[in-house]
Amino acid sequence: MVAVIHPKVAFALAGMFVTFGLAPSTGAVPPPTDSIETCAEASESAQKLRDAGKYLAARTNLLRCASEACPAVVRQDCLAELGRLEPTIPTVVFGATGLPADHVDRVVVRVEGQSGSYRVDGRPVMLDPGPTSVRFDLDSKAVDLKAVLKAGERNRALDGSFQPLFPPAPPASSPADQGTKTSTPWLGYSLVGVGAVALGSMAYFWVKGSGEADDLRSGCGTTRSCDQADVDHAKRTLVIGDVLGGGGVVATAVGVYLLVDHEPSLPEGDVRVGAALREDGAGLFLNGRFE
Repeated sequence: MVAVIHPKVAFALAGMFVTFGLAPSTGAVPPPTDSIETCAEASESAQKLRDAGKYLAARTNLLRCASEACPAVVRQDCLAELGRLEPTIPTVVFGATGLPADHVDRVVVRVEGQSGSYRVDGRPVMLDPGPTSVRFDLDSKAVDLKAVLKAGERNRALDGSFQPLFPPAPPASSPADQGTKTSTPWLGYSLVGVGAVALGSMAYFWVKGSGEADDLRSGCGTTRSCDQADVDHAKRTLVIGDVLGGGGVVATAVGVYLLVDHEPSLPEGDVRVGAALREDGAGLFLNGRFE
């Protein structure tokens, strides 16, 4: 039977043979064969793990074969490879947002595929490159986060947002805010009043313009001898009615919106705005009491 020896093991044995053959008086004892094989296997495994994107496992193997228990030739090779690998391992810094300050240090962070856990303490953590899933746990609440880490990425912030689970408290209203809220309904009242005046003026100009147009049609219109100035005046009167009607509708609509939008903030018994539908028409009404 022919024994197959790993190349690095053979190289290490040859180095030790030369060393101890030249200096037999030193009394040094070479490490046992199984330790040499273990060191060589760790070095070879580290290269395969690195190529597979498992940088953390590769780093663990390189640290093992770079220990003092391994032959110098294997140790030097592993130390050199470790120096090339570590700068490419991504590092992240875990954080938590949307929490009270005294809750942050209670968050427990777990990374998919790892058995341990981390705390939100601002320290960088090494992770493998590629897709990763992180869970932030706080008591019975949990937030999941997915990210893709790049090789060589340093101190990337991965924050678990607890904002939907811990909604911020509403800010206390100041006297200035209260004054603004109570003044807004009166703006609505004013706009409704302006709209009512505009609609009333529209009716006046429409009646006047329509009367002038009817007079022209029944009079000089039959002989087509109307003065152009009279015709223009009738048209202008009707246009003024249209403009006032449009402005009145807009002002009334905005005023009603402001009143309805701020209705909950009005004290009980204040003025209210509403709509009434009847057989003979429709209209807006205001009721209540003024003090």
